[in-house]
Amino acid sequence: MNSKPIERSYLLKSITAFILIFFSLSCKQLIKEERTLGKADNIINYDSLSQRLETIYNQDQRYRLQFEEMLGTNRYDADLVRTMKEADSINQTEVIELIDTYGWLPKSKIGEKASDALFFVIQHAEITIIERYFPRLKMAAETGEASLTDAALMEDRLLMYTNRKQKYGTQISSRTLPDGTFEYYVWPIESPENVDSLRLAIGYKTTVEAYAIEMNALYNPNETLK
Repeated sequence: MNSKPIERSYLLKSITAFILIFFSLSCKQLIKEERTLGKADNIINYDSLSQRLETIYNQDQRYRLQFEEMLGTNRYDADLVRTMKEADSINQTEVIELIDTYGWLPKSKIGEKASDALFFVIQHAEITIIERYFPRLKMAAETGEASLTDAALMEDRLLMYTNRKQKYGTQISSRTLPDGTFEYYVWPIESPENVDSLRLAIGYKTTVEAYAIEMNALYNPNETLK
């Protein structure tokens, strides 16, 4: 006759124990998730990324400096260009992986030199890569986490690669002359009458004409697309 109260009592204890166990496990899971989220906030080792990007910057600029010297002599060194492209390919693989993992890393976290490395490596890539990552650079520049002049350089590069007139007059191109030598010139500009004010607004210190002289390139405000 006492079996039913005993069964009900046992059932109540079992349900209570199950609730307590479930509650305990839920609390542990929440704590675990909170700790995981806390670690996620600090998982990016900016110092390490900055050091690696600064090394990439040095590799990238080493060949660019030689390339600029080549521009100053109006000659074309095919071996230098090939070596530069090989280095660019290696750098692009690593930088693209970093951006895909962490996004466009903020300048305030990695420093100006490392931030420039992100820009230069993408800037020296093929058009498909520039098209993919330019919006990220532009967004970072608009929030102060990347350079406005870097964003202008990449925008002009993208316009040039798609055979459109550039906006800020930053891009230099080359053409072969009848005698077989090369001539460097400023790629056609969308609004030559406003370009210097646009340059000034984003931080450039020189006019397009002065920039062309510095780069040993011809500047014709009426240059047309070929």
